[in-house]
Order: sequence, then C-alpha cells, then structure tokens
Amino acid sequence: MKKLSFIIVMVLATGFAMAQKTTYVTQGGIGNTATVTQDASISGDATKIYATQYGSYNKLTTDQLGNDNYVELLQGDNNNSAVMTQTTTLLSGSSGKNSSLVNQGGTSNKAELTQKEATIPGLTADLSNNRSEAYQTGNYGSFKLTQGPNSAYKPINDSYLTQSGIGNTGDLNQFGKTNYSEINQKGGSYNTADLDQTNPVTGGSDKSYSWQLGNNNKVDVLQTITIGVPLGSTDQYAYSKQDGTSNNTTIEQISRDVQKVDAIEQGNYDILTVTQHY
Repeated sequence: MKKLSFIIVMVLATGFAMAQKTTYVTQGGIGNTATVTQDASISGDATKIYATQYGSYNKLTTDQLGNDNYVELLQGDNNNSAVMTQTTTLLSGSSGKNSSLVNQGGTSNKAELTQKEATIPGLTADLSNNRSEAYQTGNYGSFKLTQGPNSAYKPINDSYLTQSGIGNTGDLNQFGKTNYSEINQKGGSYNTADLDQTNPVTGGSDKSYSWQLGNNNKVDVLQTITIGVPLGSTDQYAYSKQDGTSNNTTIEQISRDVQKVDAIEQGNYDILTVTQHY
C-alpha cells in the first residue's frame, strides 16, 4: 500500500507541474484588435500565447502573470502594433521565466514588450530569466524592450533584435545581474539603435553587441550601475560595428570594474565617441 500511495502522489505532482494556460489567436483582415489576459498568480501555472494577425492596422495587447510565461506573435502587412507584458510570480521563491518571439513583416509596425518580476514583500533573491527574440522586416518599424525594471531584484536578461529596412528603431533596456543584448540592423539607412544596461548588484556582467549596415545610422550604448551599489563593481563589454557613410556611435560605460569597448566604423564622415569612467 505504501508503494502504491507513493506512485499516486508522484503522478499528481507531475500533473500539477505540467499545468498551463494556453491561448491561440488568429485574425485576418484590417483593423482587428485582440486582448489576452492570463493570470496564474495563485496557481503558478505556465502561461502561453500564440497570436497571428494577417492584414494591416491590427493591434494585439497581452498581459501574462505566471511562473513561466511565453508569447509568440506573427503580424503580417503594415501599420500593425503590439503591447505585451510578462510578469513572473515566483510563488515558491524559485526562478521564474519570461520568453517571447516576435515576427513583424511590413511597413511602420510597432512592438513594445515588458518582461519583469512581481514585487513580492520579503522576496529579494529574484533570479528570473527574461529572454526576447524579435524580427522586423520592412521600413520605419520600431521595437521597444524593457527587461527586469524592478532594480531591487536580480534577473538574468537576454535580448536579440534583427531589423531589415530603412528608418527602423530598436530600443533595448535591461536591468539585472547579467545583461546580454544584440541589435542587428541591416540593409538600410537612417536606423537607430539604443542599448541601455543597468546593473543593481556587485559582481554583475553586461554585454552589448550592435551591427549596422548602411548610411546615416546611429547607435547609443549606456552601461551603468545602480546608484549606491558598493564600489560599482560590474564587468562591462560593448561591441559596435557600422558599415557605411555618415554613421554615428556613442558608447558610455560607468563602473569600477573591467570595461572594454570594440568599436568599428568602416566608411566616410563617421563619428565615434567613447567614454569610460567612475
């Protein structure tokens, strides 16, 4: 009887671990709106959203609260937008996870994504993992990402953005113990890349990479520590490469630890500014 009881308990435990909330959205046409809210703050379930919108002037809004959140978006055509929020609950004090995959094809598409940790009194050892992967193909697109905005916590952040076209904007903001970001803007001119990384702990690590191919592009990198961090000890590394004419790169690093910059500009009338201090 004891052995049988043990097996039943294990099966029940596995069932709870696999519980999740899943939503599939598909819309075709012009001017559609979809709103999805998933709240697993009590159960701690995983939340999953798969959204596909075909056509122009469509809008998606999502809000996920759970221990393991995932959103996947596909928008085709022009003037589409998405606003997505993911929050880990960390009911048991273990590591939570936010992850996303965004694909937008067309002109003037916009996406905003926030990946964060719930503010829970008494819980300060947050080691959540935030991961964002985004692709925009077309002109005048924009992608804005904020990861781990609660600076009292210590998430691990990863972000990857690829944009192809003219006049695109990528804005990546990371707050955490370990920050890694990439922006690849290729095949166009008048693109802008902003990479900001803020570290709230001693012994953190920040790495950023940016590539721009074309003319009149601009990249701004800021790697800094939270005010009040003892000694401001954070390893910082920034890599930037621009291929074209009249490009502009600005890199600023603030820390008392290792600072390294690799900045490459290949073309005429380029401007490069690097500042390392603290």
